[in-house]
Amino acid sequence: MKLLVSVFIAVSILTTTSISSYAIALDDKTANSNISLYYETAQKTYSSLKISGNTANCYSYAIANTKCTITLVQTLEKKQSLVWKSVPGASWSMSRDSLKLNASNSYSQLTSGKYRLKTVFTFTLSNGESETKTKYSSVESI
Repeated sequence: MKLLVSVFIAVSILTTTSISSYAIALDDKTANSNISLYYETAQKTYSSLKISGNTANCYSYAIANTKCTITLVQTLEKKQSLVWKSVPGASWSMSRDSLKLNASNSYSQLTSGKYRLKTVFTFTLSNGESETKTKYSSVESI
């Protein structure tokens, strides 16, 4: 009976560890995937990060199918272990009634590590309906 319980516990631990590792790997892969979902208002979104020296140059833009309020929030993130965390003081937002919105910001206090730009776009129509789309830049290292 003790052997059966020991085997059950060992299998449970191995299964849980395998599933957790897969979930983390899947998250890292899908963050930069080219999977496209259907958006009624959002036509195109873009998020780009370029690092020069210790400065991050963050660029995002959005194009809508129809005039609406476009809001975007750029957040510079740094990888710490297996988790992406926001860099304090490196988040910017902008909003405009238009078909297009561009945002360009920089942050100059980078330390060594891996970085990416997360941009959350919200498209809000005059009737109050909205779509939200999140886009990640490629990962840059310093």
